[in-house]
Amino acid sequence: MKSRFLLRRKILWAALCAAIFLFPAFGSAAIENGGFESNFDNWGTNGITSISSVVNLPKADGSGDVVSFLPFEGDKMAGITYSALQIDGFVWDNYIYQTVNLGPNDKHLSFYYNFWTYDEAPFDNPGFLVEINGKTEFSVKAGDIGDGVAGNLHYTDWQFYSIDVSGFYSDDPGRPASIRISFNAGNTADSLNPSGVFIDAVAMNVPVPASVLLLASGIVGLVGLRRRKL
Repeated sequence: MKSRFLLRRKILWAALCAAIFLFPAFGSAAIENGGFESNFDNWGTNGITSISSVVNLPKADGSGDVVSFLPFEGDKMAGITYSALQIDGFVWDNYIYQTVNLGPNDKHLSFYYNFWTYDEAPFDNPGFLVEINGKTEFSVKAGDIGDGVAGNLHYTDWQFYSIDVSGFYSDDPGRPASIRISFNAGNTADSLNPSGVFIDAVAMNVPVPASVLLLASGIVGLVGLRRRKL
């Protein structure tokens, strides 16, 4: 009985060591405060931005009702171009940004967004965009959502998006790529009906390599095999 207990403990200890020493090598902490739980710490801001736990926007459809927007996760979310429905503030002027150093395993920038607008096509094109090093990698325009009625509130609800950033990394481990990530929102060309966005859960997501999954499954199988033999 004692030898069986010791063997099982050794196998479980080996599995724990594998988790400690192997998985961090494939993890990433490139994005700081991606959930905005520490407000805008580690983020730069410009224009109309905010940190909120809940935001109520009027439907403006004559009903007098409001729509309550909550964070995707945690207690806080970032908002861009929301400040008592100010109608000024163009998409190029309202943004949050962070500069990060990419490691070799930082493959994808991921985030959740909830784009809202009171405008219609062809305006606010774009009303929300994501830039990396000043180049637009993703955008949404007013005409992408809603019923085409200007002045009424339309929104996407929380949506997930991922951008491949592996091409920005330098092969020289001594020179990791430094990239500037920017989330922009607001009006484009006109200032009549506002648009904005809520952002949450910004991260660098790295798929777990198949070799690590095989190792983990092998350890589990070894434990089962030893138990059957004993």
